[in-house]
Amino acid sequence: MDIKNKKILKSAKNFEQIYSISQSNRRSNKFNFLPNWLDKESNLFLEEVNHCKKSYYSFKRGALIFVDFGINIGSELSNRHWAVVLNKNDSPKSRNLTVLPISSKEKKFSVMIDEVIQQKSKRFLLPILDKVGFDYFSIIHYALTEITPFDLGSAKEIYQEFLIQYGDVYNSESAKKIYGNGAGMEKVENTTKKLKNLVNHYQRFNKISYAKCDQIKTISKDRIIYINELDPCGKLKVNNDTLDRIDTKLKELYLKD
Repeated sequence: MDIKNKKILKSAKNFEQIYSISQSNRRSNKFNFLPNWLDKESNLFLEEVNHCKKSYYSFKRGALIFVDFGINIGSELSNRHWAVVLNKNDSPKSRNLTVLPISSKEKKFSVMIDEVIQQKSKRFLLPILDKVGFDYFSIIHYALTEITPFDLGSAKEIYQEFLIQYGDVYNSESAKKIYGNGAGMEKVENTTKKLKNLVNHYQRFNKISYAKCDQIKTISKDRIIYINELDPCGKLKVNNDTLDRIDTKLKELYLKD
């Protein structure tokens, strides 16, 4: 496609030059993500001009969300960071949120988050893992006892472990539904893959984090990143003590004595 608008053409050439320079001198890592961000931003603009209808979640004050802040100018925050939601009365109709970005580095105007994000995620991911284990056991046990016995091979050991763990709560009727005429195992495997992706994602955030109270921002909810539909992003939350300390720091920074 020929670019007819001269300013858009010039911008495209500038972006190409910026990316090329950044790859050669490696002075700023933020420009490594420039192509991905421009692609994402252009797609979001297309959705906007085409009036694509979207539904949004409602977030509680103190919720932790994973945000793509994009590529910004100078020392403005760029790229992907966790953030704390500050809104007191968010609604599904609201398209924006006011947030505090989170960093693993402590600064003068930062407030420590009460618990590492990886640890917070476990409260949501472990129940999913438990259900995957139960569904896997139910399918295997149902097939062995209700359909036809077969050699478990290398899966025998894990089956025996699950038998000890879930045998007392096994129910043949519910197992039949989980089995789903043979389609159940594929669902379990798909869920397992998604869960592994989430575990790998959250393992990266295993350090103490700090809310950057001098970097308060209002963002579009379209910037929030979900790894998949099982992602607890937005369900994780800082505790009330952390919110109180954030409030104190914000008053210190932005309000007169």
